[in-house]
Amino acid sequence: MDDYRWFEFQHLPMIARFPGNLTWLLGVQEWETGMRQFPFVSRTDAYQWLNVIRLVARVRQTPLCPRVFVSHRQLDEKPARRIAWLSWCEGFDYWIDVIDLDPQRNQQVVQLEKTLGRELTGFEKAVLTAAIIEMALLNCTHVLAVMTNNTAGSQWVPYEYGRVKDTTLSPPQAACWHDHTTLPRSDLSEYLHLAEVLDNERGIRSWLQREMLAFQGCSGGPRGSYPDPVEPDQLPTG
Repeated sequence: MDDYRWFEFQHLPMIARFPGNLTWLLGVQEWETGMRQFPFVSRTDAYQWLNVIRLVARVRQTPLCPRVFVSHRQLDEKPARRIAWLSWCEGFDYWIDVIDLDPQRNQQVVQLEKTLGRELTGFEKAVLTAAIIEMALLNCTHVLAVMTNNTAGSQWVPYEYGRVKDTTLSPPQAACWHDHTTLPRSDLSEYLHLAEVLDNERGIRSWLQREMLAFQGCSGGPRGSYPDPVEPDQLPTG
């Protein structure tokens, strides 16, 4: 399995957030080059870094098996882990990345601020967050957004969801899981209805199975053993 699990690398410095020993991972060199220039001399340089990461997608090859980016807020880590597990059950690789640059929770930010001798500015945090998301979207064929009552405070979930619709050689596909126990369906943003809104685990599995049909060279189904010793808790059903 070629999976990315943020919690396995959170002890590393920010420049090593995406380890080069993951041979399948695209954009590592571009990430490291940008981090060596951080903080940038000008905003233009920062924007250019994001574009450099995006451009890597134009030279990628269609992977043998699909990989789904589980888009979520930190408060929704539990359902995100469950969706990653469901994806693994259907033969998908997955990318699960808690994107939170609060130094109270993120040791990478603590180390970076210690090196700089000051706190990160709002712009610097925004650039880092966008770059982290771009790395995820670059390396994934699909995105499945976790939509709960916590999502309203995030501007990044819609960014992630929309960015996968950009033109690439292998356009990723998007859907969302809707937690109807905390968020009324009528409160979902309009853009989500451009793709499938999934209400339960059966719907998630069905969507994954249909998407797997486009990857004829992938055997599907679990490969190897799941890295966590305990199966994540099921999604709420109400």
